Amino acid sequence: MTNALGPLEYKSQLDTPFPSQGLDRFLAPTPLVPQRFDQQLFRDKLALFITTASLPYTIAENPHFQAVLNMAQIAPSLAHVKLPSDSTIPINILRVYRGYEDRIRKLFVDIPSFSYTVDAWTSEWRVPFLGITAHWIDESWKQNSIVLGLELLEGSHTGVNMAAAFIRVLEHWNLQEKPFFLTADNASNMKTMATELELELGSDVFDSKENRIPCIAHIINLAAQDILRDGLKAEARDSEEDMLDDRGDNMIGSGSAGKILQKLRKGIVTIRASPQRLKKYRDSFKEKNHVDRMIDNEYTEGESSQPVRIIESRELILDIPTRWNSTYYMIARALVVKQAYNRTLRGIPELQKFELTDDEWQCLQKISELLFEFARLTPLISGESYPTMNLVITAYNRLLNVLEAHIEAWNDNWPELSAAAKVGWVKLQGYYCKATGHVYAVATAMDPRLKYEWWEAENWDEYRSEAIELVNTTWDKYKPAFVPVQQAYDPDALIQRRPGRADQLARYINAYTLDDPTSGHSNTIVLDYWHGEVNDWPQLKAMARTYLAIAASSASSEQVFSRAKHFLSPERNRLGSEKLRTRVLVDSWSRFFGENEKISDGSRTMRLS
Repeated sequence: MTNALGPLEYKSQLDTPFPSQGLDRFLAPTPLVPQRFDQQLFRDKLALFITTASLPYTIAENPHFQAVLNMAQIAPSLAHVKLPSDSTIPINILRVYRGYEDRIRKLFVDIPSFSYTVDAWTSEWRVPFLGITAHWIDESWKQNSIVLGLELLEGSHTGVNMAAAFIRVLEHWNLQEKPFFLTADNASNMKTMATELELELGSDVFDSKENRIPCIAHIINLAAQDILRDGLKAEARDSEEDMLDDRGDNMIGSGSAGKILQKLRKGIVTIRASPQRLKKYRDSFKEKNHVDRMIDNEYTEGESSQPVRIIESRELILDIPTRWNSTYYMIARALVVKQAYNRTLRGIPELQKFELTDDEWQCLQKISELLFEFARLTPLISGESYPTMNLVITAYNRLLNVLEAHIEAWNDNWPELSAAAKVGWVKLQGYYCKATGHVYAVATAMDPRLKYEWWEAENWDEYRSEAIELVNTTWDKYKPAFVPVQQAYDPDALIQRRPGRADQLARYINAYTLDDPTSGHSNTIVLDYWHGEVNDWPQLKAMARTYLAIAASSASSEQVFSRAKHFLSPERNRLGSEKLRTRVLVDSWSRFFGENEKISDGSRTMRLS
């Protein structure tokens, strides 16, 4: 990273006369040009720029903006820093795009295989796109992911159309002959897309049965939604308007856990719907000298509670069905601010019916406990800076064990919640039974914390035997061929060494298992292990790199769409699909190459038991 991208440095001679052809003349609203630099005037101009352009305050910290100012300081004349017109800027963006494109092509030359994540999205202007992200582990054992395409879909989101768009992206990068794995959600069009890809590219490049990975985060969300919809009969509504409909009052009242959850939702909506009620709610914190705090998730130190810690901002959260784990976050926030919630409703006669009793809050606490593990595991299994495929089997097992514990513990006192937990268990078990491909076995075995010992610890001898067979079959494709080495006969040697080789996989499996798999630690430890391991396992390392690079979740592709929304607004309604695509990709690539900001989730940890 160059110095141009560092913090803006001001010259110490602030009273030095500014050249008549300097930036002041260019930026000044009148022909009058200050003869000396005025720092306050400079900041006023910056404030006006940020305000009139509707930019966030953090623009001043943007390294690219700082780089522009740094370069302007050393410009030899005004002509060199004259801003281009709105028709020239897209050309400049395209030139930056081409520069990044060349760098990415060179980067891909020596990468033998990839893991791709895909998802479909329709913009606010009703234009459909296919987002594609590539994942791999480089020779220094760093986990990488980069957006390859935001491809315009011709027609509807059919599997055939998505396959055609995907192949266009592969051909653009000259990757159509490199083997790959594909992670996507479980929609039928994604399954059709996988079948089409195998037909067009061949099974040597992509095997739709073995190399297609259902998104584990999507599966976890499906199970959580089943708990809410089928177990509690209280799924989230699509909009606050639906909750405000008076016809929903028949769902309010003491009794079932589902009705209590709906009661909380409607109370939140009614508070948020009125500025006066919202002010009353916020003022209640001042009355009670409320102090911000963290929610105690009751998990031991060493486990990652960071993804589900909620720093109280006092604002109520309303869940929506399309936002993963939002119901958990809604309840968790409400439990923190329950006194303010009740005080607000108690003071308004027509809203007192939404006030919650101590027993109802206790019920919500139990629902929170039921949903907690889903919220904890979702971000962990969706990480991009550490392997995740090796965590899938353990994540399934963890969720199933937690749900089984809830089913048994709540059967007598909370039968409705016990039954809801059973609904989630059934959904997860159905997908778990299908997670039998070689990808899961190899990725788990290549985790030095797990190897085959995890199946043994769970007393799953049958599954352990199947996993060993799958790993050995895969290893046969990587292991070096047997080449006899001619050795001279030594008549004085007591034991003559015979030609042969030690199997790399056997040596790895028989070596010590890294740490205790029941303890929490950074998931980057897997990459650190393979990076630091001895270099006489080249083929085994190649297999580990391939399978540990596979993404367990397609969340990275969905994040592309979240970024894309930043470029769409009423003021940009004329931004064409190609210009949108170019800007989104340039934004993503600048982040990948570290020229914008460093993003790391490697510190997240996961309990493997």
